[in-house]
Amino acid sequence: MSIGRLVFIKRGDIEWGWGVSLNFNKKKAVFKNKNKKFENNDLYIVDVMIHIQPRKKNEEPKPIMISEPGEMEVIPMNLDCIYEISSVRIMLPDDLTNFGNKLLVKETLIEVILLKRLANSFKIIFLY
Repeated sequence: MSIGRLVFIKRGDIEWGWGVSLNFNKKKAVFKNKNKKFENNDLYIVDVMIHIQPRKKNEEPKPIMISEPGEMEVIPMNLDCIYEISSVRIMLPDDLTNFGNKLLVKETLIEVILLKRLANSFKIIFLY
């Protein structure tokens, strides 16, 4: 997974829309099943910059259409939440904590999504 790759996020029945992959980590997850045995599974977490509703401190993030007012935020997602991986990769600013840089990423994302819709031009690498 490349930094800057566009990914379409869908968690359950909720579509979060297109976001930008920033990082991924492999973690060990230990689950206890009904027979009281422990299972070791690898869990992959992908950090995705995605457009969400403005929120207060410690409030759960909620998706919103990129054309509506909101904010770009980095949300950790399980790998199984990635529904599509695009062939498009955008260049990102070094500092993503700066509001201006987040706005730049949002504008770039809007531009790429609009170009995709108009030309249907970029390829999907993975479709879940």
